[in-house]
Amino acid sequence: MSVKRYSQQAMQHHLELLRQTRRNLVGLTSRLSDERLLAIPPGFGNNVLWNYGHCLITQQRLCYGLSSLPMRIPADWNDLLMKGSSPADWPSPPDRQAITDLMLTTVDQLEEDLKDGRFAEFKSYPTSYGVTLGSVEDAIRFDVAHEALHMGVIMSLLHLV
Repeated sequence: MSVKRYSQQAMQHHLELLRQTRRNLVGLTSRLSDERLLAIPPGFGNNVLWNYGHCLITQQRLCYGLSSLPMRIPADWNDLLMKGSSPADWPSPPDRQAITDLMLTTVDQLEEDLKDGRFAEFKSYPTSYGVTLGSVEDAIRFDVAHEALHMGVIMSLLHLV
């Protein structure tokens, strides 16, 4: 087996993990009332909707932003959902259905863009997690772990709201 073929198989596996994580996130949030979705429990700086949308925009920023490609999300979501932002500062919350609609379609688009070779450049990025991303493939692998972490946060928040 060639290294390149293994790499393609490994990337397909990471994309499927990302898709399944997104399906799980959609399942966790789909039946929540707006009250539970938007509640910020004492001691927390964010809510379920923030974590849900943060997953989406982080994948876009890491894969597309660091590759100098246009992101496939509304521009105003960056300020609302990026690391360090807080739903307490939202003028109005981002639309849950719009986030849900993009959760799976952006993974499909990412896969298509990878196959089409659109990620020709990538700006190296040291994450706060302590790893440096040097390629879009690194970003995808990291994003799988990042989204799983936020799914865990959402599951914890659901016990509190």
